[in-house]
Amino acid sequence: MSKFHLHYTHKNSMRVDPEFYKGIEYIRISSLPEDQKEKITLTISQDKVIKIQMEGKLLSDCIQYVDYLIWFEAHHQSPLIVKSQERQPHGLLDFTLNKN
Repeated sequence: MSKFHLHYTHKNSMRVDPEFYKGIEYIRISSLPEDQKEKITLTISQDKVIKIQMEGKLLSDCIQYVDYLIWFEAHHQSPLIVKSQERQPHGLLDFTLNKN
């Protein structure tokens, strides 16, 4: 039988810290690590993207930090199942959870 390993990957980037403006905790999509920037652009609902007027500039790629945290847990730390060809006694499957 085959052996599977279930583990989590962070794709070499971690959760970013929020920025603050007038009591709003937010992140800017353009400030995220490249892998997160690409993935969040494709997966987050557009109604979560907000605009913040700051010092005469309009920041149009902001997401409230709470929405970023929800996205990060749901989309960025995706489990991967890796199949191994090791045989187990009695034909049993072995599922091993590894958090890397």
